[in-house]
Amino acid sequence: MYSSTGATEMQEAPPRSSGSTGSDPPSSPVPEYVFKPPSRPDFGTMGRTIKLQANFFEMEIPKLEVYHYDIDIKPEKCPQEGQPGNCGAHGPAL
Repeated sequence: MYSSTGATEMQEAPPRSSGSTGSDPPSSPVPEYVFKPPSRPDFGTMGRTIKLQANFFEMEIPKLEVYHYDIDIKPEKCPQEGQPGNCGAHGPAL
């Protein structure tokens, strides 16, 4: 559903049973979130029905850490005026 700001909402799914049959009390279920796409006004009555084929498959990816770096390379000293790659109005050429 769309909120008043237009963002999609995530709704909490009902907890799964742990399947535990021992005498220990069941642990607290970890909430699982299910994506619920926003509904369309008038259910998309304009247009026509088409067959759609999608090239995708579901995957389970192990939890891992991803690192992202932003690098900005600048020359230590600008070359002389009029030479290729000068630091004029357009900056250095790479």
